[in-house]
Amino acid sequence: MAAQRFRPATSAEIGRLARTLTATRVFGDALELQAVSGAESWRVQVSSKGDVVVLGRWRDHLPYLSIEALWCPVSRSEMALAEIRRIATEQGMNDVISPPTPVEDMHFYESAGMRIHTLVSAYRLVRSADAPATDPPQEVSLRVAGAQDLPALLDLDARCFDAFWRYDLRHLERFLASARLALAERGGEVVGYTLCTLSGGEGLLGRLCVAPEWRRRGIGSALVRDAVGHVWEQGGRNVTLSTQIDNAASQELYRRERFRDTGRSYAFLRFGTDERVR
Repeated sequence: MAAQRFRPATSAEIGRLARTLTATRVFGDALELQAVSGAESWRVQVSSKGDVVVLGRWRDHLPYLSIEALWCPVSRSEMALAEIRRIATEQGMNDVISPPTPVEDMHFYESAGMRIHTLVSAYRLVRSADAPATDPPQEVSLRVAGAQDLPALLDLDARCFDAFWRYDLRHLERFLASARLALAERGGEVVGYTLCTLSGGEGLLGRLCVAPEWRRRGIGSALVRDAVGHVWEQGGRNVTLSTQIDNAASQELYRRERFRDTGRSYAFLRFGTDERVR
C-alpha cells in the first residue's frame, strides 16, 4: 500500500481546523494559527484521509522536529509517522519528538519505532483554601518578568536544564506574550522563575526554575505559592504540573506545597536512542 502523504493545509482547511486547534490549545487563537501556517506552511499538514498533524521545532539549538498535535487512527500510525520523518528530513532535522503521551497510549508511537526519552508524572493542586502567604527569603523579591529580563532568563534556564529541556529565545518570547513569567531576584540578579498559564479555570505551572546555588533556601516554594496565588486570584479551580519521574527534589517540593500525584504518567518519545541529550 502506498504511503499516505501529508501536504500543507490550504487556507480553507486552516479555517475549518481553527476551532479544533484552538479548543485543544495547540494555538492560542485563530490569528496565531493563520500567522504560523502563513509563515511556515509545513507546520500544519493534512492528508486526503483526513489525518492532521501540527509540527514545530522542538528547540532552536537542537535539530529535532516536535509533533505538537496528531489526529490519525492507530491503523495509519506507522505511515503517518514515516511521513513525519520525511518532513523532518526536508526541514533539516534528524529526529522527531512525540507530544507528551499517556504511557498507556505509547504503543501508537512505539509501533513506528519510537522509544521513550523521558517519563514525567502529573501533579495537581485543587483549590480548597487560599494559598499560603508568599514569603520569599530575606533580600529576595518576586515580580512579573518583562522583555528586559529575557537575557537573564535564558542564562538561568541554560544553567538549570540540559539541552533537551532548556528553552530558547523563541519560546521565552512567546511565553512572555501569552503567559505569566514571574521571577525571583536578589540584588538585581535573577535567581529563579516560573511560567504559569490559565485557561478555562485550569491553571498550569509549566516551569519552575531556581539557580543551583540558591536551591533549598525557600525560593522555589515562594515562586510556587506566587503562581498558585495568581491562579486563584484569576478564578482558577486547580493547578497542574508535570515533573520528571526521577526528579525527587522537585517532587518533594510540590508535595510540601500540597500538590498530589495524579497517578498519571506521560512519555516523550523519539526515534533516537534512550540516552538523554546533554
